[in-house]
Amino acid sequence: SLRDIKLILVFTDYWEYNGGVAQYLDWAGSRARTKNDFFSNSKCKMMYKNNIQRILERINTYTGVRYRHDKSIMAWELINEPRCRNCPEELQDWLEEMAHFVKFLDRTHLLSTGEEGFYSIGSGGSVDANPEVWSLTTGQDFVANHAIPEIDFAVAHLWPDNWGVFTLGLPASFSETWLVKHKSDSRAILGKPFLLEEFGTTGNGQLSAVDQVGSRFATTAERAPRSVAVAEFYRSIFKQVELDNENEYAIAGDISYSNTPVSR
Repeated sequence: SLRDIKLILVFTDYWEYNGGVAQYLDWAGSRARTKNDFFSNSKCKMMYKNNIQRILERINTYTGVRYRHDKSIMAWELINEPRCRNCPEELQDWLEEMAHFVKFLDRTHLLSTGEEGFYSIGSGGSVDANPEVWSLTTGQDFVANHAIPEIDFAVAHLWPDNWGVFTLGLPASFSETWLVKHKSDSRAILGKPFLLEEFGTTGNGQLSAVDQVGSRFATTAERAPRSVAVAEFYRSIFKQVELDNENEYAIAGDISYSNTPVSR
């Protein structure tokens, strides 16, 4: 708080890096074959809510302030990159239930979803912005998920390499289009600010297959094309966000995840 830095804290993760959804399912004794069960499993819901309550009531060791009153926290997020494959209704119901629960306990802080920003079939938003058909099956729906009254701002991530954007032969303008579509839907449909909260690239996607293999063994000088590709990616994203801020459009900010040409 001395440097006026505000945090966005997420309650759990879909991925296993820190336990996440898989850990909840293990604790619940679930025998489900997929992680989809997390979003409807009553034991998982109870443990998740207990975790939220413990976090909100925790007292900061250094300041003596409860987290739900802590001004150094800008916002909470329900879950990092949630995916309920082919079950958008279950994910929507879960987000609604948990958003209501968080706001019941904490009306001070902002709240968002933590999702990547994909659109589902029949979405009221820009389905054509999706990277590929697989993204229709993640259960996410950028518009419906962020239309929940307790959700204060919309978020999306941008990982063109991870999503196969370049290997699928999609246009180089994908990242720009992704931003344009989300900020447009945030402003025109949701009427909420939009935060590009996690994005990055390895730079490999913009090199040929031969260059990609060779770059693993290249010297610093030989890696220059890859570094240039990374720099250009960040430059284009920052430029678009700054332009939106200057014109008071929907993009409220951005958070880069990695600014080095290495794998996530």
